[in-house]
Amino acid sequence: MPLTFLHTADLHLGKTFNFVEGDAGAGLRQKRLDAVTRLADLAAEHHAAFVLIAGDTFDSPTVDDRVLIQACERFKQFAVPVYILPGNHDPDAGPGSGSVWRRKAFVDHQPKTLHVLTDPAPVRVDGHDAVILPAPLRYKSVAGDPTAHFTADLGRDLLGVTDRTFRIGLAHGSVVDFGANPDGVPGNLAQDRADRAGIDYLALGDWHGQKIVNPRTAYAGAPEPTGFRDNGAGNALVVTLGAHRTPPAIHPLPVTTTRWLRKEAELTTPDDLSELAAWFDQLDRPTDTLVRLDTRGGLPLTHLQTLEALLDTQSHRLLHLRRRGPGVHAQPTEDEIDALAPDGYLREAVAELRAAARAEGDDARAAADALHLLHRLQAETTTPRA
Repeated sequence: MPLTFLHTADLHLGKTFNFVEGDAGAGLRQKRLDAVTRLADLAAEHHAAFVLIAGDTFDSPTVDDRVLIQACERFKQFAVPVYILPGNHDPDAGPGSGSVWRRKAFVDHQPKTLHVLTDPAPVRVDGHDAVILPAPLRYKSVAGDPTAHFTADLGRDLLGVTDRTFRIGLAHGSVVDFGANPDGVPGNLAQDRADRAGIDYLALGDWHGQKIVNPRTAYAGAPEPTGFRDNGAGNALVVTLGAHRTPPAIHPLPVTTTRWLRKEAELTTPDDLSELAAWFDQLDRPTDTLVRLDTRGGLPLTHLQTLEALLDTQSHRLLHLRRRGPGVHAQPTEDEIDALAPDGYLREAVAELRAAARAEGDDARAAADALHLLHRLQAETTTPRA
């Protein structure tokens, strides 16, 4: 009989998002809690028998008690068992270790349907011919492969008829070094562990994007993205196991409500500025959108002032605007130079700044910034007050 379950990971509840201040940062943390509710709804909608969370449910062992209690309240919304694996952000080193799973705020509010797999021993899934093979992490940094104990016989003693039962691995780690070279450098997990151990499906966490490693091994990715990398984050996986040893059916389900976009803009003409403004205008759901804007180029002082006004507006319109790149430096026109300093020593100084701004390096940036500041000061002192 087919068995369907939901695979997710890397919720990172309580993540601080230090680069997003104020209400926007609080909103991002709330959206991660809201994702738990959406996962519960998806589990019900797709008739999942249970839910697997492959590590990093919480962002750290020191998250606030409020986060723990709020999370437990959300987990009560699941109508089926939820099996959680400690990951490198929320490891379990045992009693007295400060483990998030042993804190009073969590233990006192933990729903009965929520099972934290702190022991590597196989666990029989209640009411189903399936066993979970967990590889919990005890410390933030782990040497070796935590799935090394997955063998062809592990957990079979908990099952009855082996050709009608399923063994599902649950682990947290990297099959490749995602930071160095995702295509070639091995990680700490064996990519072929599912085949070697005869596991029907290996549910992985740690990589925040969705990734199908092989027909029996997959990363669900974070249900809410945690950065601007375009890696397929924002989903969960609904997995259906059919006839014994046939590959599972794996289907992604969208979960996220936030969008993390990257935009590169080289601004040298008024048309470039207009195109950037149009790009911002066409964004739907701006209050759920974070943008990393990488800018470069140079503009006259008047257009540079227009750019600053545009970005100031977008920083309030969007959930968050993050400015990166070399930036756009000042390239004042002759008329702007004349307006800044018609004659005298100040004009000579402005001319020197303009020459320096056209060069390269830190001095050029400082000179361009000085010209921009002079233009802003002049605009403020010549604008009539109401």
